[in-house]
Order: sequence, then C-alpha cells, then structure tokens
Amino acid sequence: MHSNSAVQEAPAAQPVATHKVAVAMGTSTLYGVLASVAQAGTRVFTVPIVIAHLGLDGYGIWSIIMTTGAYMRFGTAGLKSAFQKYVAEALGNGNFRRVNQLISTGSAAMLCASVLGLLPIAIFARALAWHSGVPPRFIDSTAGSFTLLALLMIISNFAAVYEAIVAGANHIDLVKKFNIVQAVAEAIAIIVCLRLGYGLLAMTAVMAASEVGLIVCCYVASHRLLPHVRLGFEFITRSVVGELARFAGSYQVLNVLEILYNAILPLFILKLYGAAAAGVFALCIRLASTAVMFQESSLLPLLSSGAMVYALGTVSEMRLLVNKAFKWTLVMSIPPLAFVSIFGTTIILAWTGTADAAFTLSLLLVCAAALFRSVSRAGFILYRVTGGNINDIIRQLICIAPILLVAFLGHQVGYFGMLAATAAGELLGMVYMVGALRRVLHGFDLKGLLPDALKLVIGVGAILAVGTLAAAISGYWNIPTRQDAGLRLLLAIVGSALMLRPALALTKFLSAGEQRAIVDVLLRRGRKPMVAQAQA
Repeated sequence: MHSNSAVQEAPAAQPVATHKVAVAMGTSTLYGVLASVAQAGTRVFTVPIVIAHLGLDGYGIWSIIMTTGAYMRFGTAGLKSAFQKYVAEALGNGNFRRVNQLISTGSAAMLCASVLGLLPIAIFARALAWHSGVPPRFIDSTAGSFTLLALLMIISNFAAVYEAIVAGANHIDLVKKFNIVQAVAEAIAIIVCLRLGYGLLAMTAVMAASEVGLIVCCYVASHRLLPHVRLGFEFITRSVVGELARFAGSYQVLNVLEILYNAILPLFILKLYGAAAAGVFALCIRLASTAVMFQESSLLPLLSSGAMVYALGTVSEMRLLVNKAFKWTLVMSIPPLAFVSIFGTTIILAWTGTADAAFTLSLLLVCAAALFRSVSRAGFILYRVTGGNINDIIRQLICIAPILLVAFLGHQVGYFGMLAATAAGELLGMVYMVGALRRVLHGFDLKGLLPDALKLVIGVGAILAVGTLAAAISGYWNIPTRQDAGLRLLLAIVGSALMLRPALALTKFLSAGEQRAIVDVLLRRGRKPMVAQAQA
C-alpha cells in the first residue's frame, strides 16, 4: 500500500515522531497531575465551608448531586477516547473526511441518547429526589439541581467531541490547563455563593456555568488547532456505524458501568441509612481518592508506553514493564492509603471540624477497596494494551454484583456491611483481572511480586509506627480539639517523613535507580530519559 520510498523514509522519520510523542506524553502527564492536585486542593477549602453552611447531611446531598451529574454523562469518557483515536489517525493519514464522518455520526447518536435519557429526569426531578431519600428541607433545591444538570448534560455530552479533538491533536496538556482554571474558578464561585446565603441550587448553577466555560474553551481551541476536523449534518452516514459500534462500543459500555458503579453506592447509602451516613461515606471516599491521585495520573502514560512496548518489544521487555507497573502501583497506593486508614479521622477533624464514630471503620473499608481497585485498574490498562475488551467489562460487573446483593438485603446487612461488600467486590475484581492478564501475557505471575509487597508492608508499618508515636506528643498540650487534631496530623507527617529514608534502606523495596526515577517524575525530570530511550 506504500511506495518503496515511503518505506525507506519511515525509519528515519520514526525517531522524530517518537520524540514528539514522548515529549507530549511527559507534558500531558505533568498537567494531568497538576489538574488532579488543583481539583483536590480546591476541595480542601470548599468541603469545610459547605459543611459549615449546610451541615454534614447537606454535604451528603451535595455529594449525591455531583454523583448524579457524573451518571448523567452517559459514559462520554469512552466515546471521547474513541474520538481521540480517530482524530490522531487523521493527523497521520490525512483522511479528514473519514474522521468527520465518525465524530459527526457518533455525536449525533450521543445527542439522541442524551435527549431520550435525560429529559425524563428533568421532568420528574422532584419525584426522583423524593424516592432517593432526600430530606424534606433539601427536596426543592435537589430537584432543581437535577433538572438543571439534566438539561446541561444534554449539551455537554454532545459537545464532548471538542475536548476529544484537542486531545487527539496531542494537546492533552491544554485540556488539563482548562481543567485547572475550571476547578479554581468553580471553587471560588461556590464559596461566594455560600457566603451570600445561597444553597445547593446555586452551587449546581456554578458547576453548570463552569462546564459551559470548558465547552467554549475546547470548541475555540479545536477550531484553531484542527480547522479541518469539524461536525456537520453532511457527514452523518450509516457507513461508519459498524466501526463506531465495534471500537467505541466497548469503551462506552465499560465507562457506563464505571459511572453506574460510582453512583449506586452513595445512592443506596443515602436511601437505606440516611444523609448523615452519606456524608460520612463522601468524606471517606474523598480522602481515599486523593490518596491514590498519583497512581491514577500514571494510568494514561502506562497505556501509551505499554502499547508501544507490546507492539515493538520482546516478551521479556513486556514482562518487565508489567512488573514495574504493578510495583509502581503498590508504592503509589499502599503508603498513602495506609496513612489515611490510620490518621484519616484526625485529617477529617482538622480539615472539617467533624467527628463521628463511623469514620474509623469506614475509612479502613474504603481504603481497602481503593487498594484493590488500584491494582485492578493497572491490570485493566495492561489488558487493554494487548487489545482485550471483554474481561475488563466482566471485572466491572463482578465489582457491582456484591453492592446490588447487599442493597437488596438492605438493613439486614447494615452500613458497614455494604462497605465490606464493596471491598470484597473489588478484591474479586482484582483477582479476576490479574487472571485475565495472565492468560494474555504468558509467563506473567503476580506471585513474583509478593516478596516486594511484603517488604513494602513492613516498611510502611515502621513509618506509620513512628508517625503514631510522634502524633502522641500532642497529648502534652491542652489545646482545643480541632487545633489539637491539626497538631497531631503535622507531627504524624513529620515523624513519618523522617522514617521514610531508613525504612527504604531497611527493606530495600526500591533500588537507588527506582527512587531517582520517582523523584524525576515528581520534579518533571522524567521526560528526558524517556526521549533518550525512544531515540535509542
């Protein structure tokens, strides 16, 4: 299909292209982490203010509203991934008519699905809020929020294509910059609304306005970066439906299942155990998700580098990549989640001024589920690298099944029983995903990582023991509870940090080279070795 000259020129051009891709990957990873930090950082300030103005039950309802908004996206992240691939391919082959047909037809289908699925929610929002167990004093504002979000998401789901165009043009960093500005502006506006005495509906209006702002920014950027890629009625055609169903379909199904999974648990907790329990769960989830922030940010680069190694590397190189990926997952998940499990109640008290006996066991169960989920998601990304698209969907169904079972049993199991079922589901999903990965990557065995995992657990135990002893020093001062919690947290962090280096030296979990690699990633020095490796 290619001329001889093109084939001969490909090897010379490949290092240049690889260099550009590597630089783009490094920049995108950096801004992905910064966007996550911005989102987490703004919530550090907004959550205590929301609780102070609306109470813990009000924050629980706000968490339900945000979760419902994510559910209304209909899994557009899967569709955006497919659109992103189509746009990137068009940059390589120049077939812009084909990509315009794909994104126009896919966007039209998403618009129709959003109208059919979300208009009933907008119309029957009050009944939805009532049957969800929302307390009477929040019914009106929650119903208004559901209506506003439903109407917004009809537009947002359709306009997600513009974000995919920008990402497909190798400018994911630009999207992340928009996300950073969006997070900061949204937090400031929410705080202003609460200070002025407004409630949940005003906060939802702020979230809607920030979403519209993101759409506008991506629309303008897409037209400036790739004016040849555009939507149009003339591009809608049946000829690309098969391709959309084949490639985008599996992404869409998986993402819808993930959204369903993230939505049903807080909704069931609210319905069965009340708004206060929903608030406790929301705070625990917030801490756990922040703890695995760096591990989550590494999944996209893992997908890119894994695909390259799988396509061009040897079996031994792929096996090495898999081992390194799981080792990175463990080191980026176990220490922060263990810290949150031990000091989470102190963090919440210092952060929000809120204390509840349910926090201790809730944090332990939520962090256990988060750990299993982190390992499982690393396996899922590596499985996708091999071209698989079925077992990851089955794994998500396995995680959902225990929650549905416990929700059916209701009060017989209890609030902690539901959290335990969630952790058990994630554990089963992790085991299944690792098994699926073993079947497609012959010779891979997670048991080989058990000695390293044991070393890490011993090291983390020593670090947290010193942190606990350091935190106990605060008992010598008689100061108010919230300030005491802040002091204990500070002492725990300092004590743990001081023990970090000795623990690494004692357990030898990370080699000197691996420690330098992690520091390079955190200090934005990771791109240069990647480029050098690609050129070699």
